[in-house]
Amino acid sequence: MAMIAIGKTPDVWAAAVELFGITDWLTEQAHESPELQQYDQSILGDPVKDRKVYEDASPIKYFQNAKAPLLVLQGENDIRDPKEEADQVVDTLRKYGKTVTRTIIPARATALPSAKTRWIRWRAPSPDSTSI
Repeated sequence: MAMIAIGKTPDVWAAAVELFGITDWLTEQAHESPELQQYDQSILGDPVKDRKVYEDASPIKYFQNAKAPLLVLQGENDIRDPKEEADQVVDTLRKYGKTVTRTIIPARATALPSAKTRWIRWRAPSPDSTSI
């Protein structure tokens, strides 16, 4: 939600943190398990027939509007929201000249919850940090 919020309502946010990175619903389909693909399709419809629904629901469509800096927290082994989605966030926002910082949490299946990830959320990483 943070990613679509900073793109669709850019004047509202001073900063944002992204934990569960669905960047582009169409590429998410390509990188996730068949069970998760089926679940997404139960909500958004067929990715071929309903392509516009997927595109309009994808935060990447609105990244060029973002003004707030974004902190991306990504579990290294997250199968629900694959690392490729977080990579896409960082690459696209940087292409648009936006401020984005990525922190990859080693050996974690998700960016939540552990004492280490709670600590990460409160520290201010350098703009070039890519791993902890």
